[in-house]
Amino acid sequence: NTPPPSPNTRLAFIPIPIPIPIAKKVQTRFKLRAWRAFPREFFGFLVGRRAEDHLEVLDMFFPADQKEYATDVEVTLAGHWWTLAMEYVAQQKMIVLGSAHTHTYRAARDEGEAIPSIGDMESWEVPDLICGIANVVEGSDRKKKCGDIAWYGPPSNCDVTVKRAGRRTRCWIITQC
Repeated sequence: NTPPPSPNTRLAFIPIPIPIPIAKKVQTRFKLRAWRAFPREFFGFLVGRRAEDHLEVLDMFFPADQKEYATDVEVTLAGHWWTLAMEYVAQQKMIVLGSAHTHTYRAARDEGEAIPSIGDMESWEVPDLICGIANVVEGSDRKKKCGDIAWYGPPSNCDVTVKRAGRRTRCWIITQC
């Protein structure tokens, strides 16, 4: 006889890879704007389409008033940004698939890995959206560099393809328990 499972036992599931093609020009546009925004963090909504077996990021929407809500340690998602993003995607006949933002590091400040911070995870109101994070770093020579975007979410394993470069990377998703 097998004893019943403990009430503390969590059900396990096998993650199914979700392809998420993201146009190289979308990433390049984000990185250029993020580089210009330094030393402030920068934010953009990912815009595209959801199919039965994949998500496709086709564009990004960047709120215009970010200077009012961004510092060198955080960007606060202003409530009216969602309204503006929803109006934008309605015009484009698309949906918001998630967001991307930066973490900034000045010269002589240790650079962290481009992963969601505790604050990022606590602020995820909709857990099935994609989250992209890129580091913008100032070197000792005062030159700035925006790294590649690291992608997280939806809460499973996902394949990300950068279309023009043809590279495919696999990332494990960080989820809150």
